[in-house]
Amino acid sequence: MPTLTLPTYITFLRIVMLWGLIVLHIMEPTWVGLSFFIFAFACITDFLDGFIARKYNMTSEFGAMLDQICDKILVIAVFVLLASRGTLAGWDILAATIIITREFLVAGLRDYYGNKGLKVPVSIWGKWKTTFQMIALTSFMMVPFMQFLMPYLHYFASATLWLAGIFGLLSAVGYVRVKSPLPSGEGARRAGEG
Repeated sequence: MPTLTLPTYITFLRIVMLWGLIVLHIMEPTWVGLSFFIFAFACITDFLDGFIARKYNMTSEFGAMLDQICDKILVIAVFVLLASRGTLAGWDILAATIIITREFLVAGLRDYYGNKGLKVPVSIWGKWKTTFQMIALTSFMMVPFMQFLMPYLHYFASATLWLAGIFGLLSAVGYVRVKSPLPSGEGARRAGEG
């Protein structure tokens, strides 16, 4: 059984928060605002578990793997919820599909390199993808109850989502064209791109 550290427990907490977010998001519209705050807190824990793991040397292969899986489940679930409410529609669906496709492609490539005992270096494009992706999703979740205060919020959310998609494509190309992956141990220490 893998050793469970504080960062790992924080990652598990993020999964529980996802369940709460889903329940609240499908309830009456008055609860949608609370689901936004849960998602925002989940994004903070995504940063927090990685920070604690690196600062206190609590990194592990299991923790890195769980964090990546949790991030992907959270993002895809939120895309589905936003699309079900019509907040995410039109061309933005294509941007979301590009991001989801990239997630599965990168996960497959990581598994491919992992079977060879190698890890791929973290991509700066992947970090930018994650940053803009979280900004976009947070903005989209604010749209139902903030539109009257920020009439252009939806356009901002759409623009940041497309930027996330572009950065995601750039990082995926980097994974496909990688020539010198890191040794497995070093890859685990530098894991956490998202």
